[in-house]
Amino acid sequence: MNLSQNELAQMLGYRSPSTIAKIESGDNDIPQSKIEAFAEALQTTPAYLMGWIDDPTNYDDDDLIAELQGPVLDHFDGDVKKALAFQKAVAEDALKGDIRPSLPLLTPRDEREIARDLEAMINNLDNKNVIAAYNYPEDEEDRELLKASLLTSMRLAKQIAKKKFTPKKYCKE
Repeated sequence: MNLSQNELAQMLGYRSPSTIAKIESGDNDIPQSKIEAFAEALQTTPAYLMGWIDDPTNYDDDDLIAELQGPVLDHFDGDVKKALAFQKAVAEDALKGDIRPSLPLLTPRDEREIARDLEAMINNLDNKNVIAAYNYPEDEEDRELLKASLLTSMRLAKQIAKKKFTPKKYCKE
């Protein structure tokens, strides 16, 4: 947690950081009455401090749950542990640049084709077809969200098609 012994001692109501130093070195045990306070201060669980489990994460921590993106947590049916593991893996992949690393880049011509096709799709929508399928009136926000989703899907589909159907002799390594 990057806390000094003095900071932790103050958080837990100890007069001196030497008590924390003794606990860290194994000379003193954490008093039973302070286990929950230690766990809360260190953002972990009493079970982890006691050595009963190997995972230091407190999956009941409201701050941790708030950091998870709603759709991710919903996808894992509220399982904070699985949602957190997924979100960490995605973040690590993004840092390493491993997200879709092998898909080819789109050319300006590809982007123009996608823009033209997307505009045609959006212009063909009216209240008699897809947008009105759920009996909701269409508004500008819905149209923009649909457009953004379609654009992302079309770009990805184009990249996958280029990878799949471009002859190897034209592929740049």
